[in-house]
Formats: sequence, structure tokens, C-alpha cells
Amino acid sequence: MKNTLYIESVVGPVNFYYYESDQSCFQIENLNSKNTEQMLTELSLKSINPNQIVLNIGPGSFTAIRTTVAIAKALFFKTNKIIYSCQTFVFISYLLKLKQDSIIVIDGFQEEYLVSFGGLLFNEIHQVKIADFRNFILSRPNIMFYVFQNTKIQKHIDGLKLNLKGLAINQEVNSAKKLCDFFHEYQTLFKTFDWISISPLYFKKSAAEEKLK
Repeated sequence: MKNTLYIESVVGPVNFYYYESDQSCFQIENLNSKNTEQMLTELSLKSINPNQIVLNIGPGSFTAIRTTVAIAKALFFKTNKIIYSCQTFVFISYLLKLKQDSIIVIDGFQEEYLVSFGGLLFNEIHQVKIADFRNFILSRPNIMFYVFQNTKIQKHIDGLKLNLKGLAINQEVNSAKKLCDFFHEYQTLFKTFDWISISPLYFKKSAAEEKLK
């Protein structure tokens, strides 16, 4: 395995994990700055030399994912090194070991939920309006539902008999070490980019971008 920098930030602060080709690996600690330039400076002081980067492109926190992608672009600027990416729902499917059809729900926007249908090997994302959510669920009976702990969804499913489980895995989803484990086991599920083509996975513009309209 090549020297690899793993970056994860989908639901919280950006965190890093570094795997060296001699099989030594370590969590990169004490990068507490929210400033991308300062993080790059701090990374350079760690004397790491990644041949490839692995990251989660979202959906998730606008600011954190944008920072993650900016760091990857800066580190591999004008090189032909590879950046591997996965999306959040596939990562969650790995953490929950979901190889069969399941539905994962996370908060999207005020008027919509982001909903994943599928499992680890097949995954499609829907933007479901809250008003249509009950019908979306009823059209897929006998499928296990996984709902993020902070998702305010209970009022939309009251009275429905569902295979429903709550999730409290935010810490795992935001673990670069867990992302490393996922990549080592399922590298073929990751897409490849270069420093030019990599971009965050958004389903709606950020508040800042909306103001620029």
C-alpha cells in the first residue's frame, strides 16, 4: 500500500489519518485550525509525503467537506497523483455492514430529507420532500430503515409499522481511521480523481453560495 493520507470531515471537524508503505500508521493530532491554509502548514510540519489521498466527498457539512477537498487539491497541485473518494451513504453502509437493501435517512434541508436506498454494493440517493416522505416509505415495505440520531423524522412516520433503527454513529462517520479500514477492504468502491476534477458532493448550494446569486 502506498503512503496514503485519509481525510474525513462529513459531520464534524476535519481529521486526518496517515498510512505509510512500511505499514506504520498514525492519527494526525492537534490540527485544530479551521483555516485551510493553516492546516496545510501544520501538515507540512508533520513530514508526511502521501502518494495518494482518500476522502469522503459528502453529502455532509458544507464547510468541512469544502475544506477537505481544498486540502487535497492543494497537496496534489499540478501532480498526477490520485485522489480516491467515496460518498457518505456508502461509507455508512460499510460501517453498518449493509450489503442488502436498506434505507438510510439523514437531514438534508429544511424542506427535504436525503435518503439512500440500497446497500454497500448498490446505492442510489433521493431528495425526498418532507410532504412526500410517508409515501416514499410506504412504497418500500419490509426494508430496514436507519435514521441518524439527530434527524427529526419521528413525526412523519408515526403510526407506520417500520423496521426502524436509530443511528448514533456520528463519531464513526467522522473517523479518518474508519475510512482507512473501509478503503483497505473495499478499494474498488472508491472513485478516482485528480487535483483538478475532485469536487464536493452537494445537493444544494451553501448559504454563502445562495447569497452570491
